This record gives sequence, C-alpha cells and structure tokens, in this order.
Amino acid sequence: MKKILLFLLLSVGLISCFRNNKTKDKTMLGVSPDGIKLSKKDFVIDNQKQRLEIETKGEWWWFNDVKINERHVQFDMEKSANKDFKIANEDIKIERKNATNLYIEIPENKSNTQRNFVITLQSGNYFDYINISQKP
Repeated sequence: MKKILLFLLLSVGLISCFRNNKTKDKTMLGVSPDGIKLSKKDFVIDNQKQRLEIETKGEWWWFNDVKINERHVQFDMEKSANKDFKIANEDIKIERKNATNLYIEIPENKSNTQRNFVITLQSGNYFDYINISQKP
C-alpha cells in the first residue's frame, strides 16, 4: 500500500513538473510581461546635438537608472513614475511629457571619444533599456 501511494505521489509530481516546463505562459515562471512596449530601443547618433522621441504603449512605468559611460545620473526614482518628469544634467536631458511620450536631448559631443547612454525603464518586475551611442 505504501509503495502504491509513493508511486502515485511521484507520478503526480513528475507530471506537474513536466507540464510546467511545456507551458508558454512565462508569467507562471516569474517573468513579467512587457508593460512598457518601447517604440525604439537602440540609437546610434552623430556628434551633433540630437533630440530623440520615443513612444510607449504602456503607461505604468518609471525610470530605474540612467548611466552615461557607466556613470550613474542621480534622480528621484519615486517621482519618475509621474506623467511629467525631467532628468537633466550637462550631458543629457530626459523628459517624460505624459504617460506615453519620452524625449531625450543630447548635446553635441565635443570630446574625441564615443559616449554611451543607457536608460533603464521599469514596469513591475519588467525592465527595458534604451541604448544610445553618440559618435565622437
């Protein structure tokens, strides 16, 4: 009797594990769906002043991080979920005008090196990245 019960328990356990591996619903595996849906993520721009416009389909997101050549830009992450929010310093100006429009302004690159910008957006447990490379 004990062997039959053990066999049944192991069979149910193996079937449930096999079934979870075959599922295409990634939320069951702890992966959040894309709640941001960026219109464009990667940019390569010349050394002149640039203004980029990016649209999102999602409205519930915030800025998680902004890096310029691996240096973090300071900002209030909590307030970045507001529908009108700005991050600005001498190297970049980011403006969220409303729930779905994001503008990035980058001044002329007067240096002899490439500048790399990584803007991390977050929606729940989902993270997405805007990558900008500015030529010297």
